[in-house]
Amino acid sequence: ALFPVDDAYITAHNARALVAGSDANFPGVSPFQGATSAIHLVTVALFALVLPPAWALWTVAWIAIALYAAGTLRLARAWNLGRWPSIALVALALLAGRMPHQLLNGLETGLTLAALTWTLALASEPAPRRRWALPLLAAQLPFLRPELAAFAPLPLLARALSEARRDGRAAWGGLARDALVFAAGALPWIGLSLATLGAPFPSTAAAKRLFFAEGCLPT
Repeated sequence: ALFPVDDAYITAHNARALVAGSDANFPGVSPFQGATSAIHLVTVALFALVLPPAWALWTVAWIAIALYAAGTLRLARAWNLGRWPSIALVALALLAGRMPHQLLNGLETGLTLAALTWTLALASEPAPRRRWALPLLAAQLPFLRPELAAFAPLPLLARALSEARRDGRAAWGGLARDALVFAAGALPWIGLSLATLGAPFPSTAAAKRLFFAEGCLPT
């Protein structure tokens, strides 16, 4: 199990420290410090209970690939594509451009792609079919990658408000239920982040902006 970027080995180290309960190299520092994705790190750590950390990363990467392919099929079905266009869409999703690198780099990008694709697929289906799954899945997105906090609530909320205005009182009740499901799905991760980092979300996005000097540019 070899990976093309050093960030994957940072995740493997953090997963090992999480399983051990402490970081021997950085005493007193949470294994979540410096981790972009709490969900990816926790998932890798669970597999690291029974596998070497690098193989845990590899296993999670292939699970993400399977979820991404299934989500692409679900998206094709939501848009009523035929069998062969659906197969072609899955092939493009997995193989186009640098997708193999993104899916097998040992980072959270595979799980993020899978979650985004499933979010789009569920959002494309009639409301009764996505009753609980869409808000629950959307609540996970910011904890897969912090910048997805902008993607998850706002467009989906705008769509739900549009549906509620169109469909009447019953839809407003569904909107309130969705908000509660979203909050219930996000609160455990917010609590974990507050307990381990002292903030509701990781700060790695800001750190990367500074590392690439983007934080020094004028607004």
